[in-house]
Amino acid sequence: MKNSTSNSADALPEFYSTREAAEKLGLSLGTVQKMVETGALSAWKTAGGHRRVIASSVTSYMTARESNIRAVRNQQLSILVVEDDTEIQKLYALNVAEWDLNVDLKLVGDGLTALLHIAKHYPDLVIADLRMKGLDGFEMIHTLHNDSSFDEIDIVVVTGMHKDEIAARGGLPKGMTVLTKPISFSTLEGYVKAKEAARARLQ
Repeated sequence: MKNSTSNSADALPEFYSTREAAEKLGLSLGTVQKMVETGALSAWKTAGGHRRVIASSVTSYMTARESNIRAVRNQQLSILVVEDDTEIQKLYALNVAEWDLNVDLKLVGDGLTALLHIAKHYPDLVIADLRMKGLDGFEMIHTLHNDSSFDEIDIVVVTGMHKDEIAARGGLPKGMTVLTKPISFSTLEGYVKAKEAARARLQ
């Protein structure tokens, strides 16, 4: 490989371009660029301003993702809410706390933080808004949908966007559950109870 400093043709590269790192990780170029900017992937810039991603950081990310997929799941049903409105986050926390369910709830405010959390913790369910600053729900969902290692994660979209607006943004993967804002927490509770029951039957 051109970017390897080793003389061995079979040696692993010391670094990747952002495009090569994106292909290796199965993520979009934009996602990898944001991961570099936030320090989630280690990188440096050439004199010409091009990013070079340290290969070992790519390997570490992949290893963490794979090990967590294989890990034995906690008895709690793990839910990740991706919502940038802090007031709505509070509503999630208050309502979920009242459910008669054994749930581990985590809240994040953007798609990139969500992807990093998902890679490390592999939640059972992701509840996501679409319109967010930074990496939005559309890109986050398509990133997860295009990576087969995340196939077992259920995704529920909760949005105030009209279906025509969603279609104009490229749409969502087929079969995705979409709930509209304002949030019906009773509907969401019913969905989570069904998810927990299905999970219990498999254990």
